[in-house]
Amino acid sequence: MAHERIGGELGTPEVLIYNGGRRPFGVLVETTPEVFEETWRVHAFGAFLWARQVVPAMLERHKGAILITGATAGIKPWPNSAAFGPAKFAVRGLAQVMSRDLHPQGIHVAYVNVDGAIDMPLVRQFLPQAKDEDLLKPSAIADAFWFLAHQDPSAWSHELEVRPFKEKF
Repeated sequence: MAHERIGGELGTPEVLIYNGGRRPFGVLVETTPEVFEETWRVHAFGAFLWARQVVPAMLERHKGAILITGATAGIKPWPNSAAFGPAKFAVRGLAQVMSRDLHPQGIHVAYVNVDGAIDMPLVRQFLPQAKDEDLLKPSAIADAFWFLAHQDPSAWSHELEVRPFKEKF
């Protein structure tokens, strides 16, 4: 339904940016099966469903970009990421599968690991001591996505990490 509306109002998508928006905190015994499944559905299953919607038209044109937002938890999760970590691992795996399948057909797929807190009002509320340089600027993240979406096919990146220069890794 949303895909048809977007296509009707804006035309066929040339770029899909998928960013699941569920980040529950909890260790294994605190995480309910419902929270685990809902988190996986938002991140991995949602990316799968959206990709299935846009890929056929991209294949017809032999071009397009699918950019999937990841997180530190998809590479090195904390103990309190019992639902979020596996969901981000799954979406990273999906990006890798799609990359190997679709790159040769002209569709650029990349996973963007956003490694750090993003400068948003809610984050500022939870981290009032954070300085500007401690946080990722939304406009800088957008620049990274723009760069990926417009890379020359001779030098496509499959994964990109963005983090504040002070972030430990």
